[in-house]
Amino acid sequence: MSRDTADTIVAVSSPPGPSTRGLIRLSGPEAVSITDAVLEPGHALQASPRRFTVVVLRQPSIPCLGAYFPGPHSYTGDNIVELQVPGNAALLDRLLHEFIHCGARLAEPGEFTFRAFVAGRIDLTQAEGVAATVSAVSDAQLDAASMLREGKLAKQAHTLVNDLGTALALVEAGIDFVDQEDVVPIAAPKLRARLQRLRAAVMELVDRSRSWGAIQSLPRVVLVGPPSSGKSTLFNRLLGHDRAVIHALPGTTRDALAEPWTPQLLTEASGAGARGGGGSGGWGVEVMLVDIAGLDDPEAMLDRQAQAAASREMQAADVLVA
Repeated sequence: MSRDTADTIVAVSSPPGPSTRGLIRLSGPEAVSITDAVLEPGHALQASPRRFTVVVLRQPSIPCLGAYFPGPHSYTGDNIVELQVPGNAALLDRLLHEFIHCGARLAEPGEFTFRAFVAGRIDLTQAEGVAATVSAVSDAQLDAASMLREGKLAKQAHTLVNDLGTALALVEAGIDFVDQEDVVPIAAPKLRARLQRLRAAVMELVDRSRSWGAIQSLPRVVLVGPPSSGKSTLFNRLLGHDRAVIHALPGTTRDALAEPWTPQLLTEASGAGARGGGGSGGWGVEVMLVDIAGLDDPEAMLDRQAQAAASREMQAADVLVA
């Protein structure tokens, strides 16, 4: 980050596109005073910290919800203000310019999380977890990102580092204080056993881990067809669990659903009951299985967005299964 962390920053923190509500977030020492300049008088956010209260914008005069999170116990460690307004892109853009005119600075990508890291509110693995959550495209990636964000990997790493540090301290004590009778150096067999346990713990962690790049680079197999043609049913059957919602009504699937899956080679010995991604007999080639909305002529805005998402997945696919 090239900017001054003492600045008050602002950004639209809700996804792009039409929605019921949009979220604007400010962080910094002047977050409250800058927000007061945009709101009608008489709305003191500081009176009810950490609670959403009804406030009214000056221009245009629209009621919305506002909340104040005082530092240093906020996400970034600074004073934070959040406003929930109607999710209209033009309104969000106008408010963003109003906040910048009143003294805020447009936040750089990831700057809120960067400030949280600098303030010691999160560690580096948790910051990586936030970025991983934003870019996740499947449940597997969301689960992995959740472990990072919740600090589970950091806790495991700290335990291993502490155990290794204790072993090193025992070795150094035996070297530096060998002439003192009350200092007994750790015996070689005990040291070897301790290091072997540490190595086994590290290898177990590595074996259970997958690189983010490996998941992202999986070949993408997309199930394609008209609405209610059985794509989601096939998707669930291949995965071996109910991942997609199934209903007789057309258009049940809106978003693209993606899950890692290892195809199983069906043989006469295994029979038709061999399904799912975890059994033996796999081809050894893992893919990202994707279920998309049924291909149809869109009418409503939501249908058009679903068709656009389906089109993007088809263009990125390595294999289309019709």
